[in-house]
Amino acid sequence: MKVEVIAPSASVDQQRWQRVHALFERLRHVERSAWHAELHAAAPEDPALAYEVLSLLVANESVVESQA
Repeated sequence: MKVEVIAPSASVDQQRWQRVHALFERLRHVERSAWHAELHAAAPEDPALAYEVLSLLVANESVVESQA
């Protein structure tokens, strides 16, 4: 039995990255305590997307703090 793996198209990946980027840009100016609620409201159907954004926010926070 041959199993065929179908990779998402580049446009799907690009759309996902644009959504991650837009959420990151919006939330990086929001208090840390509001991140989870905002992410849940923005992407309730996609916890993986919320995790990606949260990872970027935490990394950004570390960079900002190290530059202070």
